[in-house]
Amino acid sequence: MSLSFLSKIERDINTPTIAVLQKLCNALNISINDLISNVHPSPCVNKENRKPIYENSDSLYEQATPPNEFLKGDILTIFPNSEIKTYEHVFDEVGLILEGNINVILDGTEYRLSEGDTVYVRKGTNHIIKNTSNTEKCVTYWVKAILPAI
Repeated sequence: MSLSFLSKIERDINTPTIAVLQKLCNALNISINDLISNVHPSPCVNKENRKPIYENSDSLYEQATPPNEFLKGDILTIFPNSEIKTYEHVFDEVGLILEGNINVILDGTEYRLSEGDTVYVRKGTNHIIKNTSNTEKCVTYWVKAILPAI
């Protein structure tokens, strides 16, 4: 898709097809519904309405903030005797321990965190999160600022 075509769409000279709209939405990390909906999402997400991002035998990861916002908040529940090997990412994030205890390894240095403690993870940092308890889950809340694609 060329810049001149995008310019024509912006100036209402061309009308994009659904396929073109989908490509634009993918690039902007939004859905077509976000473009055409007049409904503004609630700033609140009730516990029973959280959307699971993924769940496996080690953890449950849930979206805790409305979608398509600059700040993203997620609830990560780490089950007993589980380890989460995270990837390097392009954003900083802050984690708050809501329940239980975890070990966080940042670039090879291990930290023990308990309920009420926080951890700041800089972008590009290798990190691992471990719940070493045999019986207790650990519930954490993570906030990150996601810059929109340009």
